[in-house]
Amino acid sequence: MKKIISIILLLIFSSCNLKLMETKGKKTEYTFPIYGNHCGDYSPPKGSDLIAIDEVDEACKDFDYCQESLGIKNQICYIKLYQNLFNVSSKNSSESLARRLIINYLKNKIPE
Repeated sequence: MKKIISIILLLIFSSCNLKLMETKGKKTEYTFPIYGNHCGDYSPPKGSDLIAIDEVDEACKDFDYCQESLGIKNQICYIKLYQNLFNVSSKNSSESLARRLIINYLKNKIPE
């Protein structure tokens, strides 16, 4: 049973592909979790017709458009994404996990 649970958790975490980057000193910084067609540290090609797979991916798509119009790393875009994710009611465990990982990532990006 423990082996099955371990495999399930491995599949869930690998689907979100959360990466760690070592930064100066002992601080560890998370990269933006990769999920669906729009969530991640990349930009889909301009004019891309990639469809969002769920509400979390749709929020990331809106975030991409925001950054395209206001500039990469614009705080308004991060805040809007953070607010949009709180309105998402996750329909499955992958979407729920991606939502939580992105929210935790954003907590380090948005000043209090």
